[in-house]
Amino acid sequence: MARPEEAATADRLGTRKPVVAIVGRPNVGKSTVFNRLVGARRAIVEDVPGTTRDRLYGEAEHRDRAFAVVDTGGLEPDASEGYSALIRGQVEAALREADVLLFIVDVTSGVTRTDLEIAEALRRAQRPVWRTRSITRRGARARSSSSNLAWASRCP
Repeated sequence: MARPEEAATADRLGTRKPVVAIVGRPNVGKSTVFNRLVGARRAIVEDVPGTTRDRLYGEAEHRDRAFAVVDTGGLEPDASEGYSALIRGQVEAALREADVLLFIVDVTSGVTRTDLEIAEALRRAQRPVWRTRSITRRGARARSSSSNLAWASRCP
C-alpha cells in the first residue's frame, strides 16, 4: 500500500486508487470492518478503547472496484490532550487523504451525542460520507460477515 507521499505522485499520474477512510467513535467496530474489507486480520481488534492509534492502510475491492482503505482510531471530537488528542490528529489526516468517508456507528448503543458531533465534523470535511451500523462488535462473532455492511445508507 502506498504511503501518503507516494499516493500524491500516483494521483498526479492518474493511477491512484480511491481512498476510503473508516471513522467513528472509539469501540464501534472500525477495525473489524477494516479487516473484513481487506480480507485478513491486519488490524488489532479489542474491546479496549484506544487500541487503534495510528492510521492503518490496506487494499480492498467491492463490486469489482479496487480502493485503498484506512483504519483510524476512535474519534473523540473534544479531545485536547493525551492519546485521544494524538488519535484525533491521525483521524484528521485520514480525512484529508480520503475521497470517501465510511462512518461507523454501533447499533447496540444507538446514535450517541459523540456520533452526532462526528457526523457534523464529517459534513464539514466536504467528502462523500457513507454511514453504516456495526453489528460485529460485542461478541457477535457469528454475525461478522461482510453482508452486515450497509453500503447504501448515505449520511444526510
